[in-house]
Amino acid sequence: QRAWLDPRTAAVFCARGGDGAHRVLDELDFEELRRAPVKPLVGFSDVTALHEALAVELGASSLHGPVVALESFAEDAAAAEHLRTTLFAPETAAVLTAPGAETLVGGAAHGVTAGGNLSVLNDSLAAPHSRASARGRLVLLEDVAEDVSRIDRMLTQLLRSGWLDGAAGVLLGSWAQCTPDAAAVRT
Repeated sequence: QRAWLDPRTAAVFCARGGDGAHRVLDELDFEELRRAPVKPLVGFSDVTALHEALAVELGASSLHGPVVALESFAEDAAAAEHLRTTLFAPETAAVLTAPGAETLVGGAAHGVTAGGNLSVLNDSLAAPHSRASARGRLVLLEDVAEDVSRIDRMLTQLLRSGWLDGAAGVLLGSWAQCTPDAAAVRT
């Protein structure tokens, strides 16, 4: 909150994801945050809770992007350059893709992105500071170290709750360390 409110801060970068961001939400003063100019919030994983809260409470767009303290980000010049381009020349970074990306269902879709970490989204259904649905949005989903049976239950919950009704499209991110095999998520 201090970084968001500080006029000398141009963007807020999360050092890491992990666990606990949802507990921070009850400590934020959204009235105060609404009075400050909107600035980028960058992070992923459980930072999804903050992304959703800023979207719902402030109408702010944020960036489901790298957490900057990870060694994997520090060693990835292409990721650093893409982040720089996204922040300073966003009109040139409108294409979402990655090496090895594949289309599971063809077509074209347009919309504002929403979503993030599947576990956090699923656990936030109907909670304060959470979006009621993904209608008209391009839904980004990722998770790490989850069993495919849990992923199936979480996706089924998002479907059965109506959260995914009317979504413009779904983009799947990293499913690293998901068992028995990350490729099983595609099926």
